[in-house]
Amino acid sequence: MIWLTNNPLQLLGCHQISCHFDKAAYDDAEFAQRGLVLPERLAGAVPKRKAEFLAGRYCVRLALKEMGEDAGHNIGVGEQRAPLWPNGLIGSITHSQGFASAAIARDDLLRGIGIDSEQLIGEKTAANVASHILVDSETYEANRALVDGPRQYLTLVFSAKESIFKCVYPQVKRYFDFRDAEIFLDPDNTGNFRFRLRKGLTKEFAEGYSGSGQYAIVDDFVHTAVVLR
Repeated sequence: MIWLTNNPLQLLGCHQISCHFDKAAYDDAEFAQRGLVLPERLAGAVPKRKAEFLAGRYCVRLALKEMGEDAGHNIGVGEQRAPLWPNGLIGSITHSQGFASAAIARDDLLRGIGIDSEQLIGEKTAANVASHILVDSETYEANRALVDGPRQYLTLVFSAKESIFKCVYPQVKRYFDFRDAEIFLDPDNTGNFRFRLRKGLTKEFAEGYSGSGQYAIVDDFVHTAVVLR
């Protein structure tokens, strides 16, 4: 049901494991077979949700083992569905349409990690959500040389903002939405982007705070990451 694959991005300071999974082949026994525990709160969930959770936590388990950490940790879920990492560690998990990945680091090396992977947003969905994701400065026309069509651009911006949220939320403990940040793709097509907060969250993460991230477009998937050093 799960097979490992190459990481789409190279994240310095992180241990990352990625996989593909087949939700149609999911069975509850997979948790025990891979040294994991099916959470009670997911006992009644649909197989798709269980398969996603299993694939993400399996990547976590392998990343912990790669770091020489106790791979028996069962990573809980906290506020805004953020994973609850063991003391001394930080990380991020993503899963989308048969792909999952986990990136983990020691908290004396990095402050925050956010990774996200998205399959290309469908045409109908794109028309419905674009105004909730994009701000005036984020236009396809200004970035058309870097992407393959407006839906790919929208998916990229959506994913980048998901990665920002995953990275920054643990620092601020305050909710912010897609339009509270804006994305600027590197015009040299290097696979990098900058972001700027349009809303103040804390004294450090004030309005105008800027940072950077990475992205990769592989087949019909967009992968993004933001690492706070």
